[in-house]
Amino acid sequence: MTVNFDRHLFNPLYWHIDAAFKDPSIRFVFIYGGSSAAKTYSIVQRFVVEALTEGNRSMVVRKFSTDIDDSIYADFKKVISDWELDPLYRIIRRQIESKSNGLIRFRGLDDSEKIKGISSFKRVLLEEMTQFDYEDFKQTRKRLRGMPGQQIVGLWNPIDEGHWIKKHVLDNEQWIEQPKHIEGVEYSELSEESFKRINVDGDMLLIKTTYLDNYWVVGHPDGEHGFYDEHTVKDFERDKKFDRNYYNIYALGDWGKLDTGAEFYRHFRTNLHTGKVDYNPALPLHLSFDENVNPHPTCTVWQAEGKRAWQIDEICPESPNNSFAHVVMDIKSKYKNHQAGMFLYGDSTSRKSDAKLEKGYNLYRVLKRDLKQYSPQVRVPKANPSVVMRGEFINRIFFEEYEGIEVVIADHCKKSIEDVKYVKQAPDGRKMKEMVTDPTTGVRYEKYGHCTDAMDYFLCRYFETEYNKYRKGR
Repeated sequence: MTVNFDRHLFNPLYWHIDAAFKDPSIRFVFIYGGSSAAKTYSIVQRFVVEALTEGNRSMVVRKFSTDIDDSIYADFKKVISDWELDPLYRIIRRQIESKSNGLIRFRGLDDSEKIKGISSFKRVLLEEMTQFDYEDFKQTRKRLRGMPGQQIVGLWNPIDEGHWIKKHVLDNEQWIEQPKHIEGVEYSELSEESFKRINVDGDMLLIKTTYLDNYWVVGHPDGEHGFYDEHTVKDFERDKKFDRNYYNIYALGDWGKLDTGAEFYRHFRTNLHTGKVDYNPALPLHLSFDENVNPHPTCTVWQAEGKRAWQIDEICPESPNNSFAHVVMDIKSKYKNHQAGMFLYGDSTSRKSDAKLEKGYNLYRVLKRDLKQYSPQVRVPKANPSVVMRGEFINRIFFEEYEGIEVVIADHCKKSIEDVKYVKQAPDGRKMKEMVTDPTTGVRYEKYGHCTDAMDYFLCRYFETEYNKYRKGR
């Protein structure tokens, strides 16, 4: 069926979605960004048009069926009504049929088994994709098959930089920047804060969009269409001034983390406590260890001078290289010419002989032997500082640089930064032991706390005088 639509009905994102849907080489279309960016609305528009003009079958999936009726299903009905297309569609319970035999079906994915009946659909839309489990996504990939040009479309707000979407999907790809406009299509240019990328295999498209791409928030460039929403724009500007983290996530659509109020390091701020730091070969290396195997053995590498300490590296090899032998190999490789001294920090319980190591050996004895070229000195106390007390001490440093202490973590130490941001506080004031199961190996382990334990051991020992003063005067 041929239907003509006024081009001013659409934001720039619509035309990029349109081009992606017409490209059979693209298997995945991922769209994320800030709020008021019209991500969902542009997708809804394209699905409505496609069902009518091409007669395709699409499925729209939410994680929970109870979320469907008042969310994207309502958006579909609104678009059809606003465009006065009601005579061309038949809307029944969670299903929309067009006069061209197109179909849009809505389903809640309350368990992964419900994804089995999707092979006859052209597209599957995972709306609010951050609510899905990694297993849900893998099942969708396997089940959507049987016809050319089938696509999986994902929409989300990037509220959690530690999410599996980023860690297990996006970060595994190499990306190539793409033009922000569609050739020959007027008003298809994405804003400066947005981007469009495709992976090197050419089968995964990634678009980041913001409220600046929504002509019903910032007005249409032609000055006649769209709408300038003064209150929404002012609200974003207020966040920019008073809550930069919230602004980065919801206005700029950048990956981040929303505070829940249960953070163990509640005064840590990425913009204040991370940055670019360099290795100084003239200063000693301070290596702090946390003795685990899963998800990785942990070594954080620090340097310090006066009241300033900065983490320059993290050595956390994952399976199948998750052993301290590999940690030692990495240290020797990265710092093979270091001659300014080395100090070892870590868990005091690792002073005991360990059955995982050679008979009669503990972790520090092994490290002293294997790193003897650096003449390392062990600075491990007889007993660990209290988890609650050391947490308060380090929070005080993050809050106001207690006793003039300044701590910075190199921005490339991703595991350490993720750990300090995401480890939660248990009701007793200690770190919460959040257990997870590795989706590949099936091994169960403590998700967070390893890199931050190593950080705690170093900071409380290196700044021992200040820690003792805080502990006594608390």
